[in-house]
Amino acid sequence: MMNEELLERLLEEVGKINIPGYFITAIPADSQESLPADLHSFLSEKAAVIAGGSKARRFVYRKNKWCIYFTFFPTDSVVDERYALK
Repeated sequence: MMNEELLERLLEEVGKINIPGYFITAIPADSQESLPADLHSFLSEKAAVIAGGSKARRFVYRKNKWCIYFTFFPTDSVVDERYALK
């Protein structure tokens, strides 16, 4: 279970990562004591996958004891029905 302070730090860190054209949500499932150091590179790689034509918008970061579900929402178009927050 993630403590509130670590969750806040994670969300702040993800919010600082600039991936043009996308708003990114993060939902942690498992965590450890410190934040992962390679979030920016992970999210950049996934943005490149999307730019390459992938239809996927949800990705799972799994490393060490971390498990974080990321969803990329486009900022310039309507969100596909399957990714809409309902």
